[in-house]
Amino acid sequence: MERREFLKGACTCGLCSCAGIATLGQGIAFAETEDSGAQPQDWKLVFAQRRLAQLVEIMNSNLEEETRDQLLEALGRQCAKDSNIDFSKYKNNLQGFLDDLEKQWAEHTEYDEKTGVAKIVGKKTDSCFCPMAQGGLTPVELCNCTRGWQKETFETITGKAVEVKIAESILRGGERCTFEIRMT
Repeated sequence: MERREFLKGACTCGLCSCAGIATLGQGIAFAETEDSGAQPQDWKLVFAQRRLAQLVEIMNSNLEEETRDQLLEALGRQCAKDSNIDFSKYKNNLQGFLDDLEKQWAEHTEYDEKTGVAKIVGKKTDSCFCPMAQGGLTPVELCNCTRGWQKETFETITGKAVEVKIAESILRGGERCTFEIRMT
């Protein structure tokens, strides 16, 4: 069997099995989520969280680290583009964006103009900000998606390339997510 035929067959089977599971009904899918405290209408989210976790595990097993990280960063960049936040309103107003972060999500932000480094310290929480992540299930490599989100956001605001360091994250066992963004 050629590779293309194998992949086509595997994808078809995968899609059929996902669709089949989805059509089993909310009752069966919800039964799996009762321990998580999810409501019946949340079964699709729990299902999607599990699939994303499995996808990242598959990527971990089948891709070089650099390729996997590039794909996850690209996903994060797309997420930032698709978000309902108009980052262009902060164009050339990094401090305004950081101030808004403190009002909504961050415990503390700071920006050193001389070094071009911004630091964002998130509020303590027991769950990842990303609705697709589930603590204890989602592999820590998904944090590269967040790195992409931060890159896209800060590049849009500053007009400069940025490097993002994740100093702490919920998925990595931290009490919060903390980022260092270096404008280059």
